[in-house]
Amino acid sequence: MRSTSPISLLFALLLLLAWTGAPASAHAQLLVQLPEDAGTHPTGDLFIQNLDAIWTATGQVHENASILIRNGIIQAIGPDLTAPDGVEVLDGSGRTAIPGIVDEHSHIATSGGLNEGTAPIVPEVKVLDALDPSSFGIYQALQGGVTTARLMHGSSNPIGGQSAVIKTRWGVETGQDLLIPGAPRAVKFALGENVTRKAAQARGPATRFPASRPGVETIYEQAFTAAREYRELWDAYEADPDAFAVPPRRDLRLEALVDIMEDRILIHAHSYRSDEILMLMRVAERFGFTIDNFTHVLEGYRVASELREHGAGASTFSDWWQFKLEAYDAIPYNATIMADQGVLTAINSDIPWLQTFMTWEIPKPVQYGGASREEALRMLTLNPAIMLGIQDKVGSLEEGKQGDVVLLTGDPFDAFSRVEQTIVDGIVYYDSNREEETRGEPFNPFPEVPADRYQPTADAAGAAAAPQPRTLDPAELAPLSPETGTVALVGATIHPVSGPSIADGTLVMHEGRIQAVGPRGQVDVPQGARTVDVSGRHLYPGMIDPLTHLGLFEIGAVSQATDRSEIGELNPHIRALEAYQPHGRAPFVARARGITAALTAQTGGLIQGMGSVVQLHGDTWERAEIKGDGVLMVNLPVPSSAPGSSAGWGEFGDHQHGREFTWAGDALFDQHDDLLAMAGSGASPVESFASSSMEGLSFADAVAGARLDDDGPEPSFTTGRMDELVAFFERAREYMAAPESGRRGDEPFEANVWGGDAVVLEAMLPVLRGEIPIFFRADSEWQIRHVFLFLDEFPEVEGVVVGGVEAFRLADELAERDLPVILTRTRNPTPDRDDSVAASMRNAAALHHAGVRFAFGTDESADVRNLPEHAAIAVAYGLPAEAALEAVTRRPAELLGLGGEMGTLEPGKRADLLVTDGNPLQPLTHIESMFIAGHEVDPRDNDHSRMFREFRDRR
Repeated sequence: MRSTSPISLLFALLLLLAWTGAPASAHAQLLVQLPEDAGTHPTGDLFIQNLDAIWTATGQVHENASILIRNGIIQAIGPDLTAPDGVEVLDGSGRTAIPGIVDEHSHIATSGGLNEGTAPIVPEVKVLDALDPSSFGIYQALQGGVTTARLMHGSSNPIGGQSAVIKTRWGVETGQDLLIPGAPRAVKFALGENVTRKAAQARGPATRFPASRPGVETIYEQAFTAAREYRELWDAYEADPDAFAVPPRRDLRLEALVDIMEDRILIHAHSYRSDEILMLMRVAERFGFTIDNFTHVLEGYRVASELREHGAGASTFSDWWQFKLEAYDAIPYNATIMADQGVLTAINSDIPWLQTFMTWEIPKPVQYGGASREEALRMLTLNPAIMLGIQDKVGSLEEGKQGDVVLLTGDPFDAFSRVEQTIVDGIVYYDSNREEETRGEPFNPFPEVPADRYQPTADAAGAAAAPQPRTLDPAELAPLSPETGTVALVGATIHPVSGPSIADGTLVMHEGRIQAVGPRGQVDVPQGARTVDVSGRHLYPGMIDPLTHLGLFEIGAVSQATDRSEIGELNPHIRALEAYQPHGRAPFVARARGITAALTAQTGGLIQGMGSVVQLHGDTWERAEIKGDGVLMVNLPVPSSAPGSSAGWGEFGDHQHGREFTWAGDALFDQHDDLLAMAGSGASPVESFASSSMEGLSFADAVAGARLDDDGPEPSFTTGRMDELVAFFERAREYMAAPESGRRGDEPFEANVWGGDAVVLEAMLPVLRGEIPIFFRADSEWQIRHVFLFLDEFPEVEGVVVGGVEAFRLADELAERDLPVILTRTRNPTPDRDDSVAASMRNAAALHHAGVRFAFGTDESADVRNLPEHAAIAVAYGLPAEAALEAVTRRPAELLGLGGEMGTLEPGKRADLLVTDGNPLQPLTHIESMFIAGHEVDPRDNDHSRMFREFRDRR
């Protein structure tokens, strides 16, 4: 870990001293959202005893200590405390306490839209007027340890509305009960593509000024020039009222702009690009005020010294990028670079679903750039509190501050830890062991599993007794990379995954394959081999993401930079491999976290095409290919919920930050009308399979295809568009038995017509022979039951459920059928409110306990590097750590039909492996080197690491 420089520590100390106590002095003129003595909210008395550790965010970590909270205020912290009479006692044994997380940028607990579209400058509107204390997002935020949040206006206006600062007091009756009295008011500024409506411009001419970045600067100039003139007019009137026949007209918009200009309202500016960040600071300086904080600020690392000199803070995403053009140069080192250069820095969510996982954001500034652990913790606690002007109330655990405490099952920098209790003002609002009580509402029971939290003693790292060495003769190995020769790694602890660990082991690679594995001294190193001493290190198989769109997707929201979908509904003949771009940024970024291979696939249509398995090394798609015809992707054409169901399934809006949150088949139904029109036009090569009875069918009518009976609906081939899928497979089965089509030898060539149905039916033959598995996108229980129905009708095919959000409900039947699951939603909140809020995270543990084969996948591009985090979250919620490691190595290889080729460290398999200083599922583990098909690869060979090296020392 890189040590923090003395000058960085000095900057941080000066900054903290400058801000501490600011509300009483420098910010005395700030307007507040609610007077300090106004409003009421519940408070509690609580004694949390016998905590293993208390991270205070003040530089102190107390061990074996307790916390006393009276009337919602921390009264004492330390060892040897006793509970006063009448105070509720909470046992903290085995737990770690941290301050409640403060989220500088959030949109929860509101009703209706948060963009005021009537004008570009609207600082007079207030989020306070749209608070919704019943929003379930409040409880989901508590699950992630968030106790305080700034709720912001949207980002479509150069100057938007005023924010609200709340506590996550689940169950209060009014919006005012959420508010923090005395919190300063703040306004949302915004820059970039959201303001200029770039996405809207792609669909037609711009209809609102500004539509360009130069226009954005101009409108700021116009707004504050108008505000300055308005202030001068009122100054003149107040100096000499008799000179005016009537008082000047009051203008709430201009009054708010004057308050902003005179630093009575804080400014938090949505921003991405460095040029815009610099522009807004210079505009503010020309008018004599300061931008208090830039939020997102994804290119802040490029202008960190200018941010420091201006006096602006920076609240950023930890590692989000690629979701649109202006985020393409975002790097995960951003926070550390800015903090090192003296900028007050925080990590925010913005995206409501991310709040559930905020504790997994804590280690990332350490992981990316080597921030100290104390500094990283402050980025989610004290620093954002300073930005909100409430550091005298929250953000650290100190006597006299409000009793906002999060209890974790382990160390905050251990990815296997999770939130067990969240306490706000001395009241336990979230308890993972008492969810029904703290939610105040019942929910569906979750299957019992042996443990609901990770127990380190159950996963001891010590190596077992040395197994027998295994060696193959070089003549038995089919060479993959002859140019790599023979390499021996000697002295590491080897974790084969297929068997017990080997202490002080030797692994020999020959021409891209593993030749020998075993204890040192029992494995002969071939003469002439390059020998590498890796004593004290660990060897693990490279991780495999079994569902991505790596190499097919480069920049979100830019249609020219993505090849994720094709027109038409039935595209088994479309293969991803030839479109795989090995020189894009995303494969290199994913590789940095230990992912050495992935399935890349398209996402559009009913049958989405053939996904291809690629290694993340190779300068052409041919050299990257592992298995071009990897899997057949099928988007199951069934809605998430059964007809008549009260399930609360829905979409997770996330500003389209690189992810598609429409669940499985629902995406297909959203496109249904357009697809029907396409089929009716004759453009489809398989229109004979399109059911004419579907034309004009509404979503409700389609869902009603499954009839209700006394016991509820049953899966049926008449549900949704299952009949189309079944008809196509039946036709393919007939074709395999007796190949024939209506193609004429002399017919003219026309795209999508020539060849008739034979083009797609030929592609189905290896699928029907069971040679290529089918990945069925199916999330809900209703959808998965339709997969059962389909596989019963077509037992010759090899099926895999992809998504599997509600697989836990069917764990026993999945095990009985030996139907594997690829979980792609572990890092998403549970979509159905009728389930436990932790159902998505506990899903893997339930499947493991039932004996279901499963793997983790991201179904992503930007997020592939976080595949280890998906697995770690499942461990935090009860999955054994060794099973999680299997689920990103051995299991995905098996489900891709490549179990004999990769996924474990065994002789004969591909030499895809990691050299680390610890478990690769842990964020603070360093991947020191890696081998892909025997080629030694530097994990730091990626644009993000290069930009970090370029800008870390810029002053």
